Amino acid sequence: MLIQVNIGGFGVKNATTLAHYDEKTGILSILKAPAYSSVRLRDDIALVTNMNLQDRDLLLTGQQITTSIPHFFARKAQGMLTFSPELSRFDPENKIQVRSIGEAGQSYEISPDITNEQMSVLAAVRYADSFETNNAVADIWDDINGFSV
Repeated sequence: MLIQVNIGGFGVKNATTLAHYDEKTGILSILKAPAYSSVRLRDDIALVTNMNLQDRDLLLTGQQITTSIPHFFARKAQGMLTFSPELSRFDPENKIQVRSIGEAGQSYEISPDITNEQMSVLAAVRYADSFETNNAVADIWDDINGFSV
């Protein structure tokens, strides 16, 4: 599945990042950074954004994007997040610091100089995670509907 992430508010100019999520392997790949476009680049692409765009599949708040930080680190550690060589600078890892560790887990602090491109990676992780969750719920309902007594 192709994902177009449009992010604004974390840098000088808005950014568009293209990613691919492989539903079979669970690998999320950050592929390209075309010029910013406020419209869907292709009909068969999911559009994820934190901006008020009319034609979108998922609207994320800044807080929703930052909740993907633990998932970002987990995907990266497991080799489930890859970057094309020219987009390695989009990796937000060096802009995220652990603020504290508590009963609820770790809390994070994002550097004020994080870029829209780096935030787009976190948004892509959030979308991939939500897609996996939706598929898991659908599978559970299929199992329930197929169950007979």
